[in-house]
Amino acid sequence: MNTRFSIGTASLCVLMGGMNFVATPAYAWTDDNPPGASQCADAGINDAGSIIENCLVSNTPKAYLTVAGARSSVQLAPLPSTPGGVPCSADGISNAAAGSEIVIGACADANNVSQAVAWQASSPGTAIQLQPIGGLLGLGADVSAAASAVNQNGYIIGESVNVNGVATPVVWMPGSNTPTPLPVLPLLATNQNCVPASINDAQSPSIIGNCPGASGKNQAVLWPSAITLIPTLLPVPPGASYCSASGINTGGKIFGQCVYGTATYRVVQWGAGGTGPTVLMTVDSLPALRTTGADQNDSGIIAVNYLAGGAQAGFKMPARWDPSTGTNAPSIALPSNGNHGSVGAIGDNGRMFGNYETTDGYTHPFHVEAASLTATDEGSPEGGRNAALTAISKNGRQEAGAGEDGTEHTRGMHQSLP
Repeated sequence: MNTRFSIGTASLCVLMGGMNFVATPAYAWTDDNPPGASQCADAGINDAGSIIENCLVSNTPKAYLTVAGARSSVQLAPLPSTPGGVPCSADGISNAAAGSEIVIGACADANNVSQAVAWQASSPGTAIQLQPIGGLLGLGADVSAAASAVNQNGYIIGESVNVNGVATPVVWMPGSNTPTPLPVLPLLATNQNCVPASINDAQSPSIIGNCPGASGKNQAVLWPSAITLIPTLLPVPPGASYCSASGINTGGKIFGQCVYGTATYRVVQWGAGGTGPTVLMTVDSLPALRTTGADQNDSGIIAVNYLAGGAQAGFKMPARWDPSTGTNAPSIALPSNGNHGSVGAIGDNGRMFGNYETTDGYTHPFHVEAASLTATDEGSPEGGRNAALTAISKNGRQEAGAGEDGTEHTRGMHQSLP
């Protein structure tokens, strides 16, 4: 399971800084800030309700984990070689039982080079460095690695980077910090600078990614199994120039985007194994020339943003697309005080989540129930003018984010929904 709906702490500080503050109604949100921390934002939450969070402590980035049911958060340990124990960031958490999760992220090493790191929830005081190809000390070895996603079974995908900055896509198998390079596509001489985008939660997981083609255009790629690792190219629909892949669900359905000419791009969904794809053509039965997919659940329903017209011309607006019903997506109505906004995630229960700009220029989170096409405003729970969602759980029942308080600090927050 990939961390969904991720927004960096720094981006949130820019988004929400410099505002005046007012009191807001009571919400069922929990404040997640550790003692002494400021400018925090939750970075991930799983079905159990365990949370990862990134904060500044004395102006230094630190990462935290709160296991569901625990009374307080714990700092995730840096690499032993990291001077002063910082900086580190937590970027993803597996969808495992509380206390059995794997957290992925990055820490600076002794040379201030960012390295991929994993932590076991059962031993957060130990940072496990995910090695690049060849290990850090081998002759001709790569010099760094970056982890991008972890699934519920502990498979981690990412990149290994050499001294020239050339990246190779890799997978770290459960229980191992030694990378396995993803194999070369039959039509390519190399898989250099291929970027793995998503891994699913199947028992034998599939991986999707994007590779540079010989013509300079992106090629969407499927590795059907992280064990057999036989790659294929995803087909491009008629009339499209090229496509990119974004996510893959447990059943193997893939969503992404295809580019037509210079000004048209459309959300697409490939079936399991890369069949299709089906192309989103209209929103509210009107032509939609520019759509982007934000997330897909295990039922294959896709949270979509489209470039609006009319009074919202030039701004993204949300929609919900179920490719099994055709090539049209109904739009989502924002709350009555909404100006414009976008959806970022959808849970397996069909609930969608996003952020929007109010008519007075502030940012609020929203959610949309599975049976509805109208968004519900979630306000600004920490007492300031602005708040934003940053992550949801796979089941759509847990949400996490960050909100301003009355002292111009950003605080991590989460809540459970029915």
